[in-house]
Amino acid sequence: MGNIGMFRNTGLGNLGGYEKKTMTSKIYIVTRFNAPCFPTRKDLAKRRLDDGWLRERVRLFKEYCYPSVANQSFLDFDWIVWCHPDSPEWMQDELYEITKLRPFRPLIWFIYEDSYYPYIDTDVDTLVTIRLDNDDMIHEDFVKTIHEHIEVFQKSGLPRQVYSFTNGYRYYDCATPKTPRRTLNPDSRFIPEGSLIEAKMHNNPFLTLFADMRQKAVVEKIDIPEGLESTVVQNDHLVYCMNHGWLDKVFKGTHYNDDLAAWIWVYHGGNTASIKVKAGATVDAATILKEFGVEI
Repeated sequence: MGNIGMFRNTGLGNLGGYEKKTMTSKIYIVTRFNAPCFPTRKDLAKRRLDDGWLRERVRLFKEYCYPSVANQSFLDFDWIVWCHPDSPEWMQDELYEITKLRPFRPLIWFIYEDSYYPYIDTDVDTLVTIRLDNDDMIHEDFVKTIHEHIEVFQKSGLPRQVYSFTNGYRYYDCATPKTPRRTLNPDSRFIPEGSLIEAKMHNNPFLTLFADMRQKAVVEKIDIPEGLESTVVQNDHLVYCMNHGWLDKVFKGTHYNDDLAAWIWVYHGGNTASIKVKAGATVDAATILKEFGVEI
């Protein structure tokens, strides 16, 4: 296959059929597929181009992440999948082919550039960006619930607001033995492959950022590249998972949703981030995964 250019898009575009509001808004899911989280860290940048690492991430994206986004009950959003500019052609082809396996109604962009921000429509009153890793899943009503909060945010007068679904699950794509890294295995016990366990994280990798584009607010005490102040920053996991209460120190008025178990963090043996997870009961994976677009 020849040169596909710096970005690809597929799908049928945004769906109409909804009543226009007085104030305009736009929702994006942003997934940093293999774009370097720290461009100055050459070791991490090199890993994002490693063939073995990429093939495993393509598998996880295909089996978990993509089906969950394609399964959304609310479809008026765009999905940006941000990739390294030097990504191999086989990876670009594989990602494109994945979109053919299941119809995808919203617009999906595969961007092979240093920044995804030029593809963000900032000519709106409210910009909403949702963070999603390439190996994780979101509930079918995730985007729907976020959309329903837009009017609440617009009435709040806040320049920015982080929205956190505090409840979700941990799914084990592979078994994990006892490990001293309690953040990956909080129970310090053997967990079989295919297990689904209730989890709770306040500051998690599934956060949404609401931004009032009419206000020129400045975010302090956080290193955000110029131009990305109004989007969910795609740095390492710890940028949003340092400790409970950190969000309120940076973004005033963080909204926590305790009602919907909205995300699944997938353990696959290659997870490198130390995320503080409060583990709960083991639940029926086959039933719940259907709500995330995945059949097992």
